[in-house]
Amino acid sequence: MSKDALRWAARGIDARLKADRMQTMCHGDPKGANIMWDDEAGVSFYDFQWFGKAPPTKDLAYFFGVAAGGLSSEESERELLRYYHGELSKLLVARMHCVELGCRAQRVESKFKRMLSPKP
Repeated sequence: MSKDALRWAARGIDARLKADRMQTMCHGDPKGANIMWDDEAGVSFYDFQWFGKAPPTKDLAYFFGVAAGGLSSEESERELLRYYHGELSKLLVARMHCVELGCRAQRVESKFKRMLSPKP
């Protein structure tokens, strides 16, 4: 891919991310080198150089693309997304966010299901 094509694609992706209605605070660079684990404090992020507003899927996609190094196929990516979605769903139910989000949670779930279905 040429540099011009890559720049054009990057501008398109950036515009799509900015147009997404579901915006939140995103780290911007969620790779293993910027994440600390501690038995008492849990998970902590640092190096917020790229912190900003974006859809939550931006950090997730970046982490899968950069930090999840054993993704050898679309199926392994789908498997990881299924696992992530299952854990997130359990957490949301446990914290009763599904009740607060109402039909928005259902829309998010249907988007995940479409992402996980095999492409023809």
